[in-house]
Amino acid sequence: MKVLIIATNRERSPQTLIPLGACCIASAAEVAGYDVRLLDLCFSRQPVADVERAVRKMRPDIIGLSVRNLDNCDSMRPRSYLPEIKQVVAACRKCSEAEIVLGGSAISQSPREIARYLGCRISVMGEGEVSFVGLLRAIERGEDPARVQGVLMTDDLPDVAPHASSPAAPGALPELDLGRWVDLRRYAACDASMPIQTKRGCEFHCSYCTYPLLEGHIFRLYDPDQVSRQATAAGIAGMRGIEFVDSIFGLPQDHAIACCDSVARTLPRGMAVTCLDLNPRACTPELIDAMNSAGFTTVGVTAESGSDVVLESMNKGFSSDDLRTAERNLRSLHAAKMWVFMFGAPGETEQTVRETVNFMESLPRTDLVMITHGVRVYPRTALRHRLVSEGLIDPQDDLVDPKFYYSPHVTPDRVNRMIAVSSFPANNIATVTDCGHQLAPMLQRAASALGMTPPYWRGLPAINKARRILRV
Repeated sequence: MKVLIIATNRERSPQTLIPLGACCIASAAEVAGYDVRLLDLCFSRQPVADVERAVRKMRPDIIGLSVRNLDNCDSMRPRSYLPEIKQVVAACRKCSEAEIVLGGSAISQSPREIARYLGCRISVMGEGEVSFVGLLRAIERGEDPARVQGVLMTDDLPDVAPHASSPAAPGALPELDLGRWVDLRRYAACDASMPIQTKRGCEFHCSYCTYPLLEGHIFRLYDPDQVSRQATAAGIAGMRGIEFVDSIFGLPQDHAIACCDSVARTLPRGMAVTCLDLNPRACTPELIDAMNSAGFTTVGVTAESGSDVVLESMNKGFSSDDLRTAERNLRSLHAAKMWVFMFGAPGETEQTVRETVNFMESLPRTDLVMITHGVRVYPRTALRHRLVSEGLIDPQDDLVDPKFYYSPHVTPDRVNRMIAVSSFPANNIATVTDCGHQLAPMLQRAASALGMTPPYWRGLPAINKARRILRV
């Protein structure tokens, strides 16, 4: 059976991302004995034509579409990616009668609704390595695909709850060779980082988060030696950096330290090491020492708020005291730091905003801040259930189109004014909208030409200063 996997993500702001999930699925299907090809649309200038060409050339029996994101998660300038995906589906249909199977993190959020919008019959939920291979075998044998755990048929009754497949132990999955599936030279030319997982799953229960829908609540750990092999492969492939892409980094702490130690022993000299989801609760002196040894150059700290009221409403699992302890400990980390704050969550008021701004003002003036406004509401999350119970969201709303919650007790304009009059440097602040700015790709190329080490948000103060001078 011939299988064509199409990685549909073409978003390259704020950075270019290697399609890790699609590569994992392609690798699992190939190891299971299927003839697999992967079409990566990231750099495609004519995606419809490229899809038609690939389908006609391979004549696949099954086409798997990997959909990474539903939208850009920007409440100020929301943009859905689904119309672009629909064009890809139409291109496949034009050239082939092959069954189209939907998968990827976006599909797991609203599988039935997205499948109906795209006109597809089958969706794979959660981690797909096991369930997608099971689906291929079922189709090959003429069996009912709906009997495969993790597979959802669009025509299932509405009250049939979608269930992801049972998560696999990382050690049971084939070791991944990304260069087998995508052109790493093109990604290296864009200074993309090699994505590396140290684990899957997340033990936290944040009210808005979809990670548990994808990976479950139990930490499943990769062997630290396997993590270091992936890091070494990045250097061999010519990549300038690696990025740990766990749902959260740093927990369990013993395992995170072991991974850092293993990477420190094998990582080529000069490689940038980053993570964008460092959990504040993990920021102990022991972990920070290990991160320094591993050569971390940048970290993102997912603080979300400096107010206990808001942190509790989002069920973050840490407190403002934890944030202050993390901030003190992180002063010993030899890396650029970006703190991520999300304004407008349930319980947000001017007082809670002031508490967050006060925390921002306590940060070192070399630290950076990323601001998002509003909370994207996803199906099957605690936030969605809460808003439905409060009559703030129609229970029939499938939430496929971007929908954001913003506390009625404060406005984005008011938040921005409170930040503007704070003592934290304005040039050290970015928003999600800034990251999607039309000039972002040009700035990335300029930073690369100047020899800056990715990720380029480290140069945010200089970039913001230039934008203000040029008024762009």
